Amino acid sequence: MSLERFRARWPQAMACASKGALPRLSKHGHSGLRDAAETPLPDGARLLAAEGVDNGETILSIGGEWIFCDAFINFQRRITGFPGFALRRLKIGHGLGIGGLFKMFVVKDRTAYKRWLFAELDRAPPTTVHFSHGAPIGGPDVAARLKNLAKERLPT
Repeated sequence: MSLERFRARWPQAMACASKGALPRLSKHGHSGLRDAAETPLPDGARLLAAEGVDNGETILSIGGEWIFCDAFINFQRRITGFPGFALRRLKIGHGLGIGGLFKMFVVKDRTAYKRWLFAELDRAPPTTVHFSHGAPIGGPDVAARLKNLAKERLPT
């Protein structure tokens, strides 16, 4: 939803998405997106294509930092009015969380998703995580916090 704002802010950046997400994003009017698997990345960067999901969720990992799209959120303030009401009905509040829409409609195999996520967190634990929806978090316990949240919000 905020792709055009990011394109305006960083006009030289290449907008990309996983192959699985390209058709959906195109239907929403996003043009000029490249397949992330074919997009050159900086040295040391890796794309982590999530398993057990059907939206093409892909995490960018570089230098101990991860960038999530929809899997996790971290709103720093309580959202009020109708948007806040709608978000709370979807079990989305302020603070670190997993959105209800992601949980209900994107994760198709919770066991596969958690197995993949935990393996990636163990292989190269991030020290900072950035979110499309919310403020970044950092510290030595980031991987543990994400694992605990996934265990709590995505029971199998």
